[in-house]
Amino acid sequence: MGYDVLATDLDFIVDGVLRQNIEANERTLAVNGVGEAKLRAKVLDWFEAPEDRRWHEEGDGLEDFLWPPFDMVVTADTVYDPALCQPLLRTLQALSTPSLTASTPSPSASPPPPTRSASYTPPTIYLALEARDPALVAAFLESASADWDFKCSRIDHTKLKKLVECKEGMLGWEDEEVWEGIQLWKLKWRGSRAVKSARR
Repeated sequence: MGYDVLATDLDFIVDGVLRQNIEANERTLAVNGVGEAKLRAKVLDWFEAPEDRRWHEEGDGLEDFLWPPFDMVVTADTVYDPALCQPLLRTLQALSTPSLTASTPSPSASPPPPTRSASYTPPTIYLALEARDPALVAAFLESASADWDFKCSRIDHTKLKKLVECKEGMLGWEDEEVWEGIQLWKLKWRGSRAVKSARR
């Protein structure tokens, strides 16, 4: 589709399989004439404080346009463990906040409180999940809205079904049992008030 993509995970996943998958898919995309889309991998640890995160280091092969701020964030199968929910939400909020992504501050610098400037549009976040634990999903979405100031809206099942079953698309899954329980959510940071959980 021509998107430039920065894929992230923990270090052992990035080094173990992610970079190899990207290399294989870059060749496939080139053969299929998708264009000059860039795919790169980078370690992203949700437990690392956003103000300490380094998006670019000398020799990492990341072009300027693969640094924040991003146009879109896509995350899949990341809501499954209660201990990971707040670190994930903090990371998504930081990716939505220009003050925490536009530059690389020194480790001693205190980040400004998250705010939304009039000229900045936060990225749309698409969150795909399998509703294995409905109570956990509900708690995650409640915290996303109440504590982290995200507007959360579920993509209608009919639209999702059409996308998943489309023969012209990437999946073409006709059997709904293959993806039963899968939900797709759209999150957008409102940025209209201070984030309560950021102070925890």
